[in-house]
Amino acid sequence: MNLEEIMNDMKDNKICRMEQMHEVLQNLCFHNSEEEEESLYSGDQGAKKLAELALLEDVAFSGNSGAIHNVAVQYARNNYFDLACCILQKGLANKKDSMDPDLLADYLEYSINAMDNAFEKAEEYFERLKRINKKRWTWRVYDFSLDYLIKCMDVSPESYEEIMEECYALAEGFKESAEDTEYADNAYSALADIHLKNGDKKRWELTLKEATEKVKKTPLCSLQLADSYYKRGLYDEALKYIKKCISENNNAEENVNIGYPHILFALCMISEFYSNIENDKLDDKENYKKRIKEIEKEYDQAKTSLGTRDGRVVTLQKRIELLKKRMEDNYDDIKNYEE
Repeated sequence: MNLEEIMNDMKDNKICRMEQMHEVLQNLCFHNSEEEEESLYSGDQGAKKLAELALLEDVAFSGNSGAIHNVAVQYARNNYFDLACCILQKGLANKKDSMDPDLLADYLEYSINAMDNAFEKAEEYFERLKRINKKRWTWRVYDFSLDYLIKCMDVSPESYEEIMEECYALAEGFKESAEDTEYADNAYSALADIHLKNGDKKRWELTLKEATEKVKKTPLCSLQLADSYYKRGLYDEALKYIKKCISENNNAEENVNIGYPHILFALCMISEFYSNIENDKLDDKENYKKRIKEIEKEYDQAKTSLGTRDGRVVTLQKRIELLKKRMEDNYDDIKNYEE
């Protein structure tokens, strides 16, 4: 089905076929230019119209909880958190899906960024989620529940200690349930986030390091360490962990977006260049050219993943050009000054 066909199907048969709706949303081009925005069948307008029809009271959802989840994800990925929450709320109103842990967790996560009264509704769903046996909890349920509780601490600071205690209990449960699984990285990262929220930066760093030593693959924890070391000017350490992140991040969908690690890798190498100049450790000219090519390779990887209009990609491109200009125009002067 294309966009027009599924819209007509909903109007005529009063059924929203969730699997087909997901396929249509995947093929829409979101965030069109202003010239295209007025078209009913542009990505954003089409997606909004689909949701409007799907959410009509006399239109029933057809499909399993996985299909409902996929539709909600498509809206959330394009920053339509309100629509994602509305889709989930209607899905959770069906008796067969009302206790689905992943749908409940999805709602908790998306309600954080939604408007209207979505976050208030999340409290009811969290209480429902807690009645479900933990054996049915997936990594997403633990992860999203912790995100929700962290937001609750911001909204209700008077309950900070009570919520923090619940966070630690959930995070430890997540870590235990994820042991020896591909989600151990997520579990350690979640526990580290709780330490950071509690103001314990030392335990935050120790938890992330423990993960990189005990868990087979830790792209998420490695990225957090690399980011921290880069901001502190510890470029050797940052490069160590960013290389580990990139080499182990085989699933960008579930762990980290592969674009940002390449940006961070390039930024570390650029900063290392300037640090070497300041500390009289400038590479010879041929090695410098080789390193520039490595930086440009990381830039190309980031551009492929994030697109040329991403602000971080644009900024990185400018920094590379500035570095090349400075080094190519002034390399001999810098070397002579050092000698």
